Amino acid sequence: MQGGGQIADYNWHHCAVTARNGSTSVGIYVDGVLQPISFTSGSGTVLLTPSTRPLHIGAQLDPVTGWYYYSQTCVDELSLYDRRLSSAEIQAIYNAGSAGKCRSPHAAAATASVVNGFVVGATITDGGWGYTNTPAVRIIGGGGSGAQAVAAVSNGVVTAVHVLAAGSGYTNAPVIVIAPPFIPQPTMGIAAMSLLGFTDLPVGTNYQLQVYLDSTWSNVGAAFTAASSTFTQYVSGTVGPSSYRLATTPVPGQAYATAQVFNGFVVGATVTSGGSGYGSNVVVSIVGGGGRNATASATISNGVVSGLTITDAGIGYTNRPSIIIAPPPVNALWPIVDQALGLALDNLSPYDNYQLEFTPDVGVAWSNLGSTFTPTSSTSTQNINVSGNAGFFRVKYLP
Repeated sequence: MQGGGQIADYNWHHCAVTARNGSTSVGIYVDGVLQPISFTSGSGTVLLTPSTRPLHIGAQLDPVTGWYYYSQTCVDELSLYDRRLSSAEIQAIYNAGSAGKCRSPHAAAATASVVNGFVVGATITDGGWGYTNTPAVRIIGGGGSGAQAVAAVSNGVVTAVHVLAAGSGYTNAPVIVIAPPFIPQPTMGIAAMSLLGFTDLPVGTNYQLQVYLDSTWSNVGAAFTAASSTFTQYVSGTVGPSSYRLATTPVPGQAYATAQVFNGFVVGATVTSGGSGYGSNVVVSIVGGGGRNATASATISNGVVSGLTITDAGIGYTNRPSIIIAPPPVNALWPIVDQALGLALDNLSPYDNYQLEFTPDVGVAWSNLGSTFTPTSSTSTQNINVSGNAGFFRVKYLP
């Protein structure tokens, strides 16, 4: 059936059309008139009620996938019904359509069943699309070994995965990887990164990586115990050596307070968090609010800021100013920072091998950059140190 051709010449009561894949509209001919249909979420199911005259779909038929396209819209399903549908049936059609995928070529997926350490079966969760040959099947992880399986393909779709060998020793369900119908061309995005390098860590000491933002030190990731005398970490953007630190744990906490303003004067302050680890000399600053000259001092009890005393109310405050209590002293290490890049890769084939390559100039031979990596999803970020280098990058698929 060709796109734009007659669908049926019957008195069908309803026609259900589902469009997805980021599309926002699709055109359907009803009684000879093009009816544009919009989906606010980019997907959905629409029910039409044609009369006795023929119903046409204003879309082109893709001869490879067998799916209809209209203005780059994928029409997933066209169903005709010879009776009026109930609201429950309409909702079922919508739910089924919304859960599916446009039939563009993509890899099939399956999950493994494990009994007493043996892989005994596999369930197809996505049949994929576009297969012209039987794809290879790999069974990865799960704590065991030796399981093998083969795929069955019909009309471009993987219809089953048959386990040929159950293997042994599987403590968890392994990952079943079904080769895609084709290897897509990876894409690459580049972002500035920084490589933090810390040295002279006492082995066995507990540390917390922190970043200084908005006058506050905040934790980055989880605390860890130093297993060697060095520690490195990539972070986003171009940063200076004073922006990050490794603080020994437990890390003293910064205190916080809010100001009380009356008739343009700062007349009081309320401590909202006393922090911890403070000594006798604590710097308190009052900033913003449109005024000037207000000052305060802190009262410390057992290392905690227990109160603030306004020593000068200042003048001219039209809004509540910020009270900044300097952070307590911390036993910390400071990094050496090197320029780096983050290569954001997309369109990868999961569990296949890739190699980053670099060349300083066009026409110069490419060389390997780092070691081979194996992504577990279609995306991966590879961070690299580029200090003193300039050139071009690419990612190479390794069959």
